[in-house]
Amino acid sequence: MLLTDFNKQVNDKFLDFLWDQWTRLGVLGRPSPDSDDRVIDPEALILFSLTQARYDARLFDEMFDWILVNERKISLQRLKALAGRFSGDETGRVLKAVAGSVYSRQGNARWKAIAGHSTPEETSDQLFFLKSDDTPVPVFGKADSAFKSAGWLRSELVPRGTSVSVPLDDPGNVIFLLRSLFGLTPRAEIVAYIFAVKEAYVSDLVRTTGYSKPAVYDALNELVQGGFVLQRAGGAGSVFYLPDGMWEGLLRIGRDEVRWVDWPRVLSAFGKFRADLGVLVGTEVSDYLLRSRLLTMAGNLDRGLAGSELANPFAFKFTLDNVLEELPERFVWTRL
Repeated sequence: MLLTDFNKQVNDKFLDFLWDQWTRLGVLGRPSPDSDDRVIDPEALILFSLTQARYDARLFDEMFDWILVNERKISLQRLKALAGRFSGDETGRVLKAVAGSVYSRQGNARWKAIAGHSTPEETSDQLFFLKSDDTPVPVFGKADSAFKSAGWLRSELVPRGTSVSVPLDDPGNVIFLLRSLFGLTPRAEIVAYIFAVKEAYVSDLVRTTGYSKPAVYDALNELVQGGFVLQRAGGAGSVFYLPDGMWEGLLRIGRDEVRWVDWPRVLSAFGKFRADLGVLVGTEVSDYLLRSRLLTMAGNLDRGLAGSELANPFAFKFTLDNVLEELPERFVWTRL
């Protein structure tokens, strides 16, 4: 497969995944006919979308419309904590632009802190939207001021008004259901994770929720004291689990209806892969160097998906001889 074809294949798969996730959250679109028991991680999804939705202007603007409707259900503490795992400067600059746009319309001071102030490096006026081959899309009409202040050029962002509140009857939106109970605290993610995986160590919760160890300990102590989470000794420390039957009745879903995926780990790995692939497509390199870089990228995907609970087709012995042929084939098998 030609590298340009592979790049487009990756781009299309990511956009299909994003449309499916966002329509489940309340964005106007055609939902996938396939059932999906995986819990949606809103902050990881937003961070992945900030860069990947640059390849679909409608998707990006629908995501922004959804944020305006549901911004009080987004944990900015967690968003900032997870942002460092994603594509560095690009993600940070787009997040700053989106935060500035939300603040200018909603006036919520939570977003003002993320919007911050522009720096000289952020005044490059880089074209924001991209085609699948990474060529920039020209701007027509008035440029958006919030994006321009973060160094991006795009047409003025006009809310569409088509998104709705998160549908809480979808089991995959259990984090939002728990946030309606606990607010924007680590307790929502902690209970959602243990509900889906049955039991957990503190290290598991710190890794997958993105909260600090002290914050997780404090939340667990409160939940244990209230009898909402139970604790027992385990081989690597205390194991935390839920009382039988309590949460199923409260959440109105069965524990076999949801499956946890470590989305921050998976999506940050895929985001880096997409960025590296785009650079590789736009660079003339020898066959040896091309295969060497693809070999490194395949290894990064393997590590990113390992232990995530997502099927990992990249757990394969890639070599310089087979990586150019096997990596695209195995990417096709990936179920996002």
